[in-house]
Amino acid sequence: MLDLTQTLMVLVVVILTAVMTVIGVQMIFILRDFRLVLQKLAGLVDRTEMILSGMIQPFTGVGGLVEGIKQGVGVIEKLSEILGRHKQTTEVEDYMERQ
Repeated sequence: MLDLTQTLMVLVVVILTAVMTVIGVQMIFILRDFRLVLQKLAGLVDRTEMILSGMIQPFTGVGGLVEGIKQGVGVIEKLSEILGRHKQTTEVEDYMERQ
């Protein structure tokens, strides 16, 4: 027959096993909920990234437009310099021919 010490040891082992089993099941539930939270957070980050990229894209287009206008103005300035020099040269040649 079992004496009191052995009975208490068996009882303690059974209780600890039950407690550890409950803790393990709770940990599984906690980890599952944590995974769901991470999935929702990843979806939120993806949506935020799409929204922000959609907001930034028009500004990028405006920047390209402004850069194009700057380049166009530069080309016009160069052409006017070339034509202005040509015009001055033509005026000087006309003056020289008249003399």
